[in-house]
Amino acid sequence: QNVSLSGRNLRMIVKDRCTEIHYAVDKGPGRPAGDQVLGIDKGYSEAFTDSEGVAHGEAFGAVLTDYSDQASATGKARNQLYALEKKHREGGRIAKADHIRLCNLGRVKMDARKERT
Repeated sequence: QNVSLSGRNLRMIVKDRCTEIHYAVDKGPGRPAGDQVLGIDKGYSEAFTDSEGVAHGEAFGAVLTDYSDQASATGKARNQLYALEKKHREGGRIAKADHIRLCNLGRVKMDARKERT
């Protein structure tokens, strides 16, 4: 599809093996809006609750808790490895410190897990 980009911003996002191209388009009129007022409450155990008491995203809290617990445990383990790497570097064992940093202190898996969640 041909898209005219004159007078518009173009944003290119390059991730590992994927490139995303974002650009603005004019939005159509859409469907007519109603005149009712709706209130929502953002929570932890469910994502949202509307003014009628209906919960949306009921498993949100469990997913968020699992991710938080896993990220906390990973962070604690990374901190111990970082301290060990620092100790080896100060002790003159540079190759050992470099190996710990290269093989254990990367963020690729953590960032991918965060994207999935």
